Amino acid sequence: MEGLMKRIFILCILVGLVFAQPLIRIDYSELDKLTADGYDIAYVRRGAYIDIVGWSKDIQRLKQNGIQYEIIIDDLPKYYSNRLDKSLDMGGYRTYDEIVQWMDSIHTLYPDIVSERDSVAAGWDSHILWTIKVSDNVDTDEDEPEVLYDAGIHAREVITPEVLMHFVEWLCQNYSTNPIATYIVNERELWFIPLMNPDGYVVNETYNPDGGGMWRKNTRDNNEDEVFDTLDDGVDLNRNFGFMWGTGGSSSNPSEATYMGPDSFSEPEIQGYRDFVLSRNFRTNLTYHSFSNYYLFPWGYTDEYCEHHYYFMLFTDWMAERNGYVHGNTYDVIYQASGTTSDWMYGVLGIFSISPEVGGWEDGFWPPTERIEPLCQENMLANIVIALVAGVAPRVSDFSITEFMGDYDGYPDVGERISITPLVRNYGIDSVSEVSVIINPISDGLIAVTETAEILESIAPQGDTASSENLLIDIMPPVNPGDIVQFELLAITSDGYWIPDTFSFVVGTPVSAYSQDFDDTYSGWILDGDWEIGIPTVGPTPHSEPAVLATRLSADYSNNTVSEVISPKYYIDTEWYSPTLSFWHWYNTEWDGSYYYDGGQVQIWTSTTGWTILTPETGYPAVIYDGNPYLTEQPGFSGTQRNWTQVQFDLSAYADDTVQFKFIFASDPYVKMEGWYIDDFTIGGYEPETSAVIINSPKKPEKIGIYISPNPFNASCEITIGHNYTDKQILEIVDITGKVVERFFIPTGEKRNSVIWNAENIPSGIYFVRFDDSVISNHRMLLIR
Repeated sequence: MEGLMKRIFILCILVGLVFAQPLIRIDYSELDKLTADGYDIAYVRRGAYIDIVGWSKDIQRLKQNGIQYEIIIDDLPKYYSNRLDKSLDMGGYRTYDEIVQWMDSIHTLYPDIVSERDSVAAGWDSHILWTIKVSDNVDTDEDEPEVLYDAGIHAREVITPEVLMHFVEWLCQNYSTNPIATYIVNERELWFIPLMNPDGYVVNETYNPDGGGMWRKNTRDNNEDEVFDTLDDGVDLNRNFGFMWGTGGSSSNPSEATYMGPDSFSEPEIQGYRDFVLSRNFRTNLTYHSFSNYYLFPWGYTDEYCEHHYYFMLFTDWMAERNGYVHGNTYDVIYQASGTTSDWMYGVLGIFSISPEVGGWEDGFWPPTERIEPLCQENMLANIVIALVAGVAPRVSDFSITEFMGDYDGYPDVGERISITPLVRNYGIDSVSEVSVIINPISDGLIAVTETAEILESIAPQGDTASSENLLIDIMPPVNPGDIVQFELLAITSDGYWIPDTFSFVVGTPVSAYSQDFDDTYSGWILDGDWEIGIPTVGPTPHSEPAVLATRLSADYSNNTVSEVISPKYYIDTEWYSPTLSFWHWYNTEWDGSYYYDGGQVQIWTSTTGWTILTPETGYPAVIYDGNPYLTEQPGFSGTQRNWTQVQFDLSAYADDTVQFKFIFASDPYVKMEGWYIDDFTIGGYEPETSAVIINSPKKPEKIGIYISPNPFNASCEITIGHNYTDKQILEIVDITGKVVERFFIPTGEKRNSVIWNAENIPSGIYFVRFDDSVISNHRMLLIR
């Protein structure tokens, strides 16, 4: 740090440097010029505007070039600093020295799974890029899929090291207790570089010790005057990689924010990073940035799709399930950028590399202190997914239902036994075999008859699917016709892989009183604005061909418009059991992971209430942005749902009344997308009777109480049986293939009996407790190491 401090001291004497950059907003039409001229682009709302960080020369350049602009924030460092907790060093963000200390501390606390830090490279001012490894046999180079996580390549993106440190802590704290954390540590080799640009990071913490520093580049002395100068020095490290270097979206001018360097791999940080990557066998990579709520992947240098574009879309869709981050190729989602980490990783080495952009516009480069933890949490799934897809990554993606015992009318009724066939998709890079699926009922009244099913074939990598054997569940009271019931399906493998997903279906046989598929006649429907009925030329294939109701059949709904379609009037009969409105829909509207700019809503009319919002049984997924003039801060459907999904609305409150329905779609002044597509509109109820097949069947064997503690466990567990026996019983521990791995004889006479299973020599995996008596038991245990 001594060299940098000397340069900073000289500069302060010479020019009295102050960091007071404004945030400047410019019309989106200027994007190509701004990227070509190397402006410091902070945020892009496609089709609307661009926000840039203004440096001393930028406003003058904008005026000279005749570019209209608006200053949104006068002083970004001050703005960011004022939002941070003043009682904490650097507002709660760790300094360079504290990051290094953290690496030492996490190794000391967890030496069996965290390595000592190792040097990757040193910057111009001698600050070192450090790395640590996390794995079960951490000092052994095992034949396991390798994953690289890195952060902080742009010095001001201070949330990104925090995201990585948070994830490492989660892995360590949950190892041997959480099955997902344990599997990742046991079956992967994970490498972490929390800070790629330590020299630039130290510039910010030195000039802005309370936080808010806006330096982006490293500290290369471009003009060789031995003075650190923000006007002339530094290289954008994320434009310095030697793949398609300098082909667009970077600058050859040393004074610009996206200066790519005098040559590819000119910077010591990137040279060391390159050599480290070449010394390993990484298969996947997360290279963290902020901000914009994106998961970006190649290409950045061109608008052409890369070979694995749709595979990238598949697993980034999984990453974004909980946080709603927009995902796609860099060029299309934000702007052109060449010489980037992800393009080099993928283009030269075939590594599947993703660039997360953590946080939304309001978070900015220095999110408020209270946002650190939530932002780390919302990227937890991305960190998990990138580790899983480096090897095998089976996951239940869908299911189908048939009646196993019932009236065979094609619908799952109360009192029936149904067969669930899971569809498992392999998101991983490797093929996977010996996959099992376990069902775990969530809703009261769902009873698993068979808990486990096998997939008898190998599943090819990168999105291939296979169906498992059938799982049987009974539907019993208190479930009623019309109820939405939930259950969990877990994809597991014998080595401890364990991924749960939650699914649901509607119970009962529907009775349709009114229906509209929009294929033939649709008299009585009043369409206004963008709404059309017909065959779509863009967007989805209809749910039931040939026609749909859509905001526009050719996509691209209008900006700054409210469009409405009103149904005919319908009478809701009091004789209907559980009256409902249901329809299938597909939508893709403007959002950015933080704000839902455009969206739709359903309203209902009665003669006494007029028009009011009708809420689906599962709730609306979004709240529309307050800049939308028509549905301001109202609930609605918005974002992306690129598969046909049925949505249901309870109409019980409208029995014996006449109603109408209105579909409203509203857009703000910017950005057009495909829109909202609706099909198979139905109003009716459900048959009130239940099937007697299971309810009135002969008495089933008694269900007994089994208590396992702890569960999951990593060495031994206690199995307690709550039952009184007249004869000696046999308790068996079996693996997922049905093989008996342990057998116990349970004595008679005691109401509660316990055994200790010592599993020290048993491999990790899913195991079951089974009795050979007439009592039923199929309780699941998870052994993890």
